[in-house]
Amino acid sequence: LWVLKDEHGRISPAAEKRAPAFPVQVCCVCRKTTLEEGRRFKFCPVCSGASYCSESCFAQHNLKHQASCVRPHLPYRGEWGIRKELRQMRKEIYPLINTWAIREPEEHRMAWLPPPEHQQRLLDA
Repeated sequence: LWVLKDEHGRISPAAEKRAPAFPVQVCCVCRKTTLEEGRRFKFCPVCSGASYCSESCFAQHNLKHQASCVRPHLPYRGEWGIRKELRQMRKEIYPLINTWAIREPEEHRMAWLPPPEHQQRLLDA
């Protein structure tokens, strides 16, 4: 839930997640909420799962939190949607393509063009 603080200090639900709005968070140490404080809390820079209302609360809870703090695992984005099926199809089709149809990189260049500098250095060496 995201909330917004207006010019009179009243807090109301925010329609969008934009700059002045902040999420409802609870401090891991003293259990204060962002609704009570009227501001956004700091959170753990590694896991983004633990919120702290102040530097003193962060310092007090830091060693205990580090024992279980890990970077969240996000699945490979290519596994979402159709990419996985395309990769599987590519694995099946590529071995069926005749190897003579795939040309070497130097054969793709026009014969009258000089080779690129990095390739020329290898040829001269």
